[in-house]
Amino acid sequence: MQIDLSNEEYKRLLELAYLGEWVVNSNRSPSENIKEYDDLLKNLFSYAEGAGLEDFAQYYEEEKAHFPSPVFEDETSVREFLEEYNDDTFWAELIDRLAWRDAAAEVGEERLER
Repeated sequence: MQIDLSNEEYKRLLELAYLGEWVVNSNRSPSENIKEYDDLLKNLFSYAEGAGLEDFAQYYEEEKAHFPSPVFEDETSVREFLEEYNDDTFWAELIDRLAWRDAAAEVGEERLER
């Protein structure tokens, strides 16, 4: 299969792939990462130079793989998106947990679960 993308579309694809891989693996230890997502991200970053985005990827000889560079993380919107996501998720989860705690204290956990 071949997909034709402009350089700008490829840049957005890198951002989406980075964000998706982060959602999948950020809460796991490196040894528990889901390899298929990790490998796909590395593969996508291996094409950065050909798209004129060589500053967005770093090649690590010891791992023989391409990784997002600090330039990518600093010059794209990924950090902003992650901060927005984390902030929204934190507050939503906090509200849910506090509401559950208060309701369980009032009527009992067993009754609340029913």
